[in-house]
Amino acid sequence: MWLPFFYICIMALITKSDFKGNVKISQNTKETADLTLYIERNQKNLLQDLLGDNQYYIYSLPNQASTTKYYALTNGKGASGEQIFYYNSSGDRIIYWGIIDALKYFTYWDYVRNLNAKATSVGIRFAEAENSSGSDQLQVNSVIEQRYNLGVENYHEACNFLNAMYDAKVHIKTISEDPLTAGEYNFSVVVEYQKNSVNLCSLINVGDMIDIGGEDYEVGSVTFASQDECEIMFYAPTGKTFTETHMHINPFLDYETKHKSISVLDGFL
Repeated sequence: MWLPFFYICIMALITKSDFKGNVKISQNTKETADLTLYIERNQKNLLQDLLGDNQYYIYSLPNQASTTKYYALTNGKGASGEQIFYYNSSGDRIIYWGIIDALKYFTYWDYVRNLNAKATSVGIRFAEAENSSGSDQLQVNSVIEQRYNLGVENYHEACNFLNAMYDAKVHIKTISEDPLTAGEYNFSVVVEYQKNSVNLCSLINVGDMIDIGGEDYEVGSVTFASQDECEIMFYAPTGKTFTETHMHINPFLDYETKHKSISVLDGFL
């Protein structure tokens, strides 16, 4: 798919200070100045592999990454901080955690494998670091392989989330016309909290399309009226009647994910 050429510049989703715990990297060596470059490279690769060219292009447009649905995709949380969840085809409730951990794991793997690592009590350190001892190469390989595979698991969870959002069904409580807004967004659909309802409205942006009865309608506004309901305004011809009990959403149209495989230890460094 051909896309217009432009310089893509997305704010970094993580920083050097995020490398703590099981991805801890010592921050007091000169080599860590390159860590920002590794973050940028792995962020681009992760997003492009996960979304494909079309959705990556949209995500990269100014202010898009902070909009409701892309914020939810990135962080696993809605606009008000609520945890994003969905139900799979078996009816199981799945909590979605976002892609931040995957980005940290992939960056850690990429960074450590390209440097001369030494192990210390404050995490993996690098060439000529004082008071450190050379780590066994297989030990380093084993550590970064495990982190990479954790990233693959998180990545697959994000792929499953995108797939579940394709033509996702949302329960309708009421649809009514407001005569005072004739010619604008004159219909209101109230989405009631049930499986795959209010929580998924966190993924709907103004300007997106909702499918009611096989017809697409543009979203004019999304308002969370209460903890149990949200209201979506859209335009339809005056006097139109709706009898549907569900609508469908496709917040990430034309995405295309690449498969990632769990790695094997051989040949890392």
